[in-house]
Amino acid sequence: TGTETITQSGELVAHWMMDEGSGNILIDASGYSNDASTVASPPWVVGTSGMALQLNGRKQYATAPDNASLDITGPITLATWIKADARDHQYLLHKAKNNSVDGYELSLTRAGLILFRFNQATSGEDLRVNSSTLYPADGSTWIHVAATYDGTTARLYVNGVEDRTKILDSTPSINTNDLPLAIGAQHDGFRSFKGAMDDARVYNKALTAEEIYALASNQSASSLALTNQKEIKTFEKEDNLTVFPNPFDSDIKIDFKLLKESAYKVGLYNSKGDLIKELKKGRSEADIMNTIEFDGSDLPKGLYLVRLQTNKEIKTFKLIKR
Repeated sequence: TGTETITQSGELVAHWMMDEGSGNILIDASGYSNDASTVASPPWVVGTSGMALQLNGRKQYATAPDNASLDITGPITLATWIKADARDHQYLLHKAKNNSVDGYELSLTRAGLILFRFNQATSGEDLRVNSSTLYPADGSTWIHVAATYDGTTARLYVNGVEDRTKILDSTPSINTNDLPLAIGAQHDGFRSFKGAMDDARVYNKALTAEEIYALASNQSASSLALTNQKEIKTFEKEDNLTVFPNPFDSDIKIDFKLLKESAYKVGLYNSKGDLIKELKKGRSEADIMNTIEFDGSDLPKGLYLVRLQTNKEIKTFKLIKR
Protein backbone atom coordinates (compact mmCIF):
# COMPACT_ATOMS: atom_id res chain seq x y z
CA THR A 1 0.00 0.00 0.00
CA GLY A 2 1.32 3.39 -1.02
CA THR A 3 2.71 6.12 1.13
CA GLU A 4 4.63 8.41 -1.21
CA THR A 5 2.93 11.49 -2.62
CA ILE A 6 2.11 10.54 -6.21
CA THR A 7 -0.39 12.26 -8.50
CA GLN A 8 -2.73 10.03 -10.54
CA SER A 9 -4.40 11.86 -13.42
CA GLY A 10 -7.24 9.47 -14.18
CA GLU A 11 -5.47 7.48 -16.93
CA LEU A 12 -5.60 4.15 -15.08
CA VAL A 13 -8.06 2.19 -17.22
CA ALA A 14 -7.60 -1.28 -15.70
CA HIS A 15 -6.28 -2.37 -12.31
CA TRP A 16 -6.57 -5.99 -11.24
CA MET A 17 -5.36 -6.12 -7.64
CA MET A 18 -5.95 -9.91 -7.50
CA ASP A 19 -6.88 -9.87 -3.84
CA GLU A 20 -10.33 -11.50 -4.10
CA GLY A 21 -9.18 -14.80 -2.57
CA SER A 22 -12.06 -16.83 -4.03
CA GLY A 23 -14.39 -17.04 -7.02
CA ASN A 24 -13.58 -16.53 -10.69
CA ILE A 25 -13.74 -12.74 -11.05
CA LEU A 26 -10.84 -10.27 -10.86
CA ILE A 27 -12.38 -6.93 -9.93
CA ASP A 28 -11.10 -3.94 -11.88
CA ALA A 29 -10.36 -1.21 -9.34
CA SER A 30 -9.85 1.53 -11.96
CA GLY A 31 -13.49 2.55 -12.18
CA TYR A 32 -13.74 1.45 -15.84
CA SER A 33 -15.45 -1.88 -15.00
CA ASN A 34 -12.94 -4.02 -16.88
CA ASP A 35 -13.51 -7.01 -14.60
CA ALA A 36 -11.73 -10.17 -15.74
CA SER A 37 -12.90 -13.78 -15.55
CA THR A 38 -10.44 -16.52 -14.68
CA VAL A 39 -10.16 -19.76 -16.67
CA ALA A 40 -9.54 -23.23 -15.16
CA SER A 41 -9.80 -22.06 -11.53
CA PRO A 42 -6.34 -20.69 -10.72
CA PRO A 43 -5.77 -20.46 -6.94
CA TRP A 44 -4.88 -17.41 -4.86
CA VAL A 45 -1.58 -17.27 -3.03
CA VAL A 46 0.27 -14.70 -0.93
CA GLY A 47 1.32 -11.78 -3.15
CA THR A 48 3.51 -8.71 -2.89
CA SER A 49 0.69 -7.01 -0.99
CA GLY A 50 -2.33 -9.06 -0.06
CA MET A 51 -3.10 -11.91 -2.45
CA ALA A 52 -1.91 -12.92 -5.94
CA LEU A 53 -3.06 -15.30 -8.68
CA GLN A 54 -1.09 -18.53 -9.22
CA LEU A 55 -1.09 -19.81 -12.82
CA ASN A 56 0.07 -23.30 -13.79
CA GLY A 57 1.25 -22.62 -17.37
CA ARG A 58 -1.39 -25.03 -18.72
CA LYS A 59 -4.11 -22.62 -19.78
CA GLN A 60 -4.93 -21.02 -16.46
CA TYR A 61 -5.38 -17.32 -17.15
CA ALA A 62 -7.98 -14.54 -17.13
CA THR A 63 -9.66 -12.33 -19.71
CA ALA A 64 -11.36 -8.94 -19.61
CA PRO A 65 -13.87 -8.34 -22.43
CA ASP A 66 -13.05 -5.88 -25.18
CA ASN A 67 -13.86 -2.35 -24.11
CA ALA A 68 -13.24 1.07 -25.64
CA SER A 69 -11.08 1.96 -22.61
CA LEU A 70 -8.73 -0.90 -23.49
CA ASP A 71 -8.50 -0.02 -27.22
CA ILE A 72 -5.53 2.24 -26.70
CA THR A 73 -3.95 3.73 -29.83
CA GLY A 74 -1.42 6.13 -28.36
CA PRO A 75 0.56 6.41 -25.13
CA ILE A 76 0.27 3.35 -22.91
CA THR A 77 1.69 1.73 -19.79
CA LEU A 78 1.50 -1.96 -18.92
CA ALA A 79 2.69 -3.07 -15.49
CA THR A 80 2.50 -6.10 -13.21
CA TRP A 81 4.29 -8.07 -10.53
CA ILE A 82 5.38 -11.58 -11.51
CA LYS A 83 7.00 -14.58 -9.83
CA ALA A 84 7.95 -16.91 -12.66
CA ASP A 85 8.34 -20.67 -12.26
CA ALA A 86 9.85 -21.27 -15.70
CA ARG A 87 11.47 -19.59 -18.68
CA ASP A 88 9.43 -19.90 -21.84
CA HIS A 89 7.43 -17.82 -24.31
CA GLN A 90 4.78 -16.49 -21.94
CA TYR A 91 2.24 -13.69 -22.23
CA LEU A 92 1.60 -11.46 -19.22
CA LEU A 93 -0.75 -8.73 -20.50
CA HIS A 94 -1.87 -9.39 -24.05
CA LYS A 95 -4.48 -7.78 -26.30
CA ALA A 96 -3.56 -9.17 -29.72
CA LYS A 97 -3.26 -12.51 -31.50
CA ASN A 98 0.14 -13.83 -32.43
CA ASN A 99 0.91 -13.40 -36.15
CA SER A 100 -2.67 -12.51 -37.09
CA VAL A 101 -4.17 -9.58 -35.10
CA ASP A 102 -2.38 -6.37 -34.15
CA GLY A 103 -2.50 -5.02 -30.62
CA TYR A 104 -0.20 -4.66 -27.62
CA GLU A 105 1.53 -6.99 -25.20
CA LEU A 106 3.91 -7.35 -22.26
CA SER A 107 5.51 -10.78 -22.47
CA LEU A 108 8.41 -13.05 -21.57
CA THR A 109 10.75 -15.00 -23.85
CA ARG A 110 12.24 -18.47 -23.56
CA ALA A 111 15.68 -16.84 -23.47
CA GLY A 112 14.75 -15.11 -20.23
CA LEU A 113 13.98 -11.63 -21.57
CA ILE A 114 11.02 -9.35 -20.92
CA LEU A 115 9.50 -7.75 -24.02
CA PHE A 116 7.03 -5.04 -24.94
CA ARG A 117 5.62 -5.10 -28.47
CA PHE A 118 2.72 -3.81 -30.51
CA ASN A 119 1.34 -4.34 -34.02
CA GLN A 120 3.28 -7.59 -34.35
CA ALA A 121 0.98 -9.06 -37.02
CA THR A 122 1.73 -6.27 -39.54
CA SER A 123 5.07 -4.89 -38.30
CA GLY A 124 6.83 -8.02 -37.13
CA GLU A 125 9.52 -7.15 -34.61
CA ASP A 126 9.99 -3.51 -35.67
CA LEU A 127 7.89 -2.20 -32.77
CA ARG A 128 9.45 -4.33 -30.07
CA VAL A 129 11.83 -3.66 -27.20
CA ASN A 130 13.59 -6.41 -25.22
CA SER A 131 15.01 -6.13 -21.72
CA SER A 132 18.70 -6.44 -21.06
CA THR A 133 17.91 -8.04 -17.69
CA LEU A 134 16.95 -11.70 -17.42
CA TYR A 135 13.89 -12.45 -15.34
CA PRO A 136 14.31 -14.96 -12.48
CA ALA A 137 12.43 -18.23 -12.87
CA ASP A 138 13.09 -19.89 -9.53
CA GLY A 139 9.47 -19.78 -8.40
CA SER A 140 10.31 -17.67 -5.36
CA THR A 141 11.48 -14.24 -6.60
CA TRP A 142 9.00 -11.45 -7.25
CA ILE A 143 9.91 -8.74 -9.76
CA HIS A 144 7.99 -5.75 -11.06
CA VAL A 145 7.91 -5.37 -14.85
CA ALA A 146 6.52 -2.39 -16.74
CA ALA A 147 6.52 -0.99 -20.25
CA THR A 148 5.63 2.46 -21.57
CA TYR A 149 5.16 3.95 -25.01
CA ASP A 150 4.75 7.72 -25.37
CA GLY A 151 4.20 7.87 -29.14
CA THR A 152 7.87 7.91 -30.10
CA THR A 153 9.81 5.93 -27.49
CA ALA A 154 9.22 2.51 -25.93
CA ARG A 155 10.74 1.78 -22.53
CA LEU A 156 11.02 -1.29 -20.34
CA TYR A 157 11.43 -1.12 -16.57
CA VAL A 158 12.48 -3.87 -14.18
CA ASN A 159 11.89 -3.33 -10.46
CA GLY A 160 11.26 0.36 -11.08
CA VAL A 161 14.47 1.02 -12.96
CA GLU A 162 14.60 1.79 -16.69
CA ASP A 163 16.21 -1.23 -18.32
CA ARG A 164 16.00 -0.65 -22.08
CA THR A 165 14.79 2.13 -24.38
CA LYS A 166 13.97 2.09 -28.07
CA ILE A 167 13.30 5.25 -30.09
CA LEU A 168 11.08 4.33 -33.01
CA ASP A 169 11.79 5.57 -36.51
CA SER A 170 8.23 6.82 -36.91
CA THR A 171 5.35 7.59 -34.56
CA PRO A 172 3.02 4.64 -35.17
CA SER A 173 -0.33 4.24 -33.50
CA ILE A 174 -1.27 1.00 -31.78
CA ASN A 175 -3.87 -0.77 -33.89
CA THR A 176 -7.06 -1.70 -32.06
CA ASN A 177 -9.00 -4.96 -32.16
CA ASP A 178 -12.12 -6.54 -30.70
CA LEU A 179 -10.26 -9.20 -28.71
CA PRO A 180 -10.38 -9.52 -24.93
CA LEU A 181 -7.40 -8.37 -22.92
CA ALA A 182 -5.81 -11.50 -21.49
CA ILE A 183 -3.88 -11.77 -18.24
CA GLY A 184 -1.30 -14.54 -18.10
CA ALA A 185 -1.81 -15.84 -21.65
CA GLN A 186 -3.27 -14.97 -25.04
CA HIS A 187 -7.07 -14.73 -24.99
CA ASP A 188 -7.32 -18.39 -26.07
CA GLY A 189 -4.77 -19.69 -23.57
CA PHE A 190 -1.81 -19.71 -25.97
CA ARG A 191 1.58 -19.18 -24.29
CA SER A 192 0.24 -19.37 -20.76
CA PHE A 193 2.34 -18.01 -17.93
CA LYS A 194 3.61 -20.37 -15.25
CA GLY A 195 3.96 -18.54 -11.95
CA ALA A 196 2.20 -15.94 -9.83
CA MET A 197 0.92 -12.51 -10.89
CA ASP A 198 -0.12 -9.56 -8.74
CA ASP A 199 -1.36 -6.01 -9.23
CA ALA A 200 -1.66 -5.83 -13.03
CA ARG A 201 -2.35 -2.39 -14.50
CA VAL A 202 -3.07 -0.69 -17.82
CA TYR A 203 -2.82 3.09 -18.31
CA ASN A 204 -3.66 5.12 -21.40
CA LYS A 205 -0.62 7.31 -20.77
CA ALA A 206 3.10 6.72 -20.52
CA LEU A 207 3.92 6.90 -16.82
CA THR A 208 7.04 8.78 -15.84
CA ALA A 209 10.11 7.08 -14.41
CA GLU A 210 9.10 8.39 -10.97
CA GLU A 211 5.62 6.90 -11.27
CA ILE A 212 6.98 3.53 -12.39
CA TYR A 213 9.41 3.55 -9.48
CA ALA A 214 6.51 4.26 -7.13
CA LEU A 215 4.59 1.26 -8.46
CA ALA A 216 7.60 -1.01 -8.06
CA SER A 217 8.15 0.28 -4.54
CA ASN A 218 4.53 -0.43 -3.56
CA GLN A 219 4.16 3.30 -2.98
CA SER A 220 1.19 4.02 -5.23
CA ALA A 221 -2.05 3.86 -3.31
CA SER A 222 -5.21 2.17 -4.55
CA SER A 223 -7.20 5.39 -4.29
CA LEU A 224 -8.63 5.16 -7.80
CA ALA A 225 -10.67 2.19 -6.67
CA LEU A 226 -12.52 4.56 -4.39
CA THR A 227 -13.02 7.82 -6.26
CA ASN A 228 -13.38 9.42 -9.66
CA GLN A 229 -11.45 12.55 -8.66
CA LYS A 230 -9.03 13.74 -11.33
CA GLU A 231 -6.15 14.16 -8.91
CA ILE A 232 -5.37 11.98 -5.91
CA LYS A 233 -2.44 12.28 -3.54
CA THR A 234 -1.45 9.77 -0.90
CA PHE A 235 0.00 10.65 2.45
CA GLU A 236 3.70 11.29 2.86
CA LYS A 237 6.09 8.63 4.15
CA GLU A 238 6.11 10.04 7.69
CA ASP A 239 2.38 9.56 8.10
CA ASN A 240 1.38 6.33 9.79
CA LEU A 241 -1.48 3.94 9.07
CA THR A 242 -1.34 0.37 10.29
CA VAL A 243 -4.00 -2.32 10.30
CA PHE A 244 -3.62 -5.47 12.42
CA PRO A 245 -4.05 -8.36 11.96
CA ASN A 246 -3.99 -8.64 8.17
CA PRO A 247 -5.38 -11.03 6.98
CA PHE A 248 -8.05 -10.96 9.71
CA ASP A 249 -10.79 -13.23 11.01
CA SER A 250 -12.70 -11.02 13.43
CA ASP A 251 -11.30 -8.16 15.53
CA ILE A 252 -9.31 -5.45 13.72
CA LYS A 253 -7.22 -2.61 15.11
CA ILE A 254 -6.32 0.49 13.07
CA ASP A 255 -3.70 2.98 14.25
CA PHE A 256 -2.98 6.23 12.46
CA LYS A 257 -1.52 9.69 12.94
CA LEU A 258 -1.30 12.80 10.78
CA LEU A 259 1.60 15.11 10.05
CA LYS A 260 -0.61 18.18 10.35
CA GLU A 261 -3.70 18.99 12.39
CA SER A 262 -6.70 18.19 10.23
CA ALA A 263 -10.25 16.92 10.08
CA TYR A 264 -10.38 13.31 8.92
CA LYS A 265 -12.64 10.36 8.31
CA VAL A 266 -11.89 6.64 8.09
CA GLY A 267 -14.08 4.27 6.09
CA LEU A 268 -14.22 0.60 5.19
CA TYR A 269 -14.89 -0.15 1.51
CA ASN A 270 -15.35 -3.27 -0.56
CA SER A 271 -13.13 -4.01 -3.56
CA LYS A 272 -15.53 -2.15 -5.88
CA GLY A 273 -15.11 1.04 -3.87
CA ASP A 274 -18.53 0.94 -2.17
CA LEU A 275 -18.61 2.28 1.37
CA ILE A 276 -19.50 -0.48 3.85
CA LYS A 277 -19.09 1.42 7.07
CA GLU A 278 -17.79 4.75 8.30
CA LEU A 279 -15.43 3.74 11.09
CA LYS A 280 -14.56 7.11 12.58
CA LYS A 281 -14.46 10.81 11.82
CA GLY A 282 -13.25 13.83 13.71
CA ARG A 283 -10.26 16.08 14.03
CA SER A 284 -6.75 15.16 15.10
CA GLU A 285 -3.72 17.12 16.16
CA ALA A 286 -0.41 16.39 14.47
CA ASP A 287 1.62 13.36 15.59
CA ILE A 288 -1.15 12.04 17.87
CA MET A 289 -1.83 8.32 17.54
CA ASN A 290 -5.51 7.57 16.93
CA THR A 291 -6.90 4.06 17.38
CA ILE A 292 -9.97 2.36 15.92
CA GLU A 293 -11.10 -1.14 16.91
CA PHE A 294 -14.00 -2.96 15.30
CA ASP A 295 -15.38 -6.46 14.84
CA GLY A 296 -15.23 -7.73 11.26
CA SER A 297 -16.42 -11.28 11.97
CA ASP A 298 -19.67 -10.76 10.04
CA LEU A 299 -17.91 -9.60 6.86
CA PRO A 300 -17.73 -12.07 3.93
CA LYS A 301 -14.31 -13.37 2.95
CA GLY A 302 -12.42 -11.28 0.40
CA LEU A 303 -10.68 -7.95 -0.19
CA TYR A 304 -11.52 -4.73 1.66
CA LEU A 305 -9.99 -1.28 1.64
CA VAL A 306 -9.50 1.00 4.62
CA ARG A 307 -9.43 4.64 3.55
CA LEU A 308 -8.13 7.50 5.68
CA GLN A 309 -9.06 10.87 4.19
CA THR A 310 -8.50 14.51 5.05
CA ASN A 311 -9.70 17.52 3.06
CA LYS A 312 -6.83 17.18 0.58
CA GLU A 313 -5.27 13.75 0.92
CA ILE A 314 -6.14 10.07 0.89
CA LYS A 315 -4.35 6.99 2.17
CA THR A 316 -5.57 3.48 1.38
CA PHE A 317 -4.69 0.12 2.92
CA LYS A 318 -5.65 -3.28 1.50
CA LEU A 319 -7.23 -5.63 4.03
CA ILE A 320 -8.01 -9.35 3.55
CA LYS A 321 -10.79 -11.26 5.34
CA ARG A 322 -9.98 -14.97 5.30
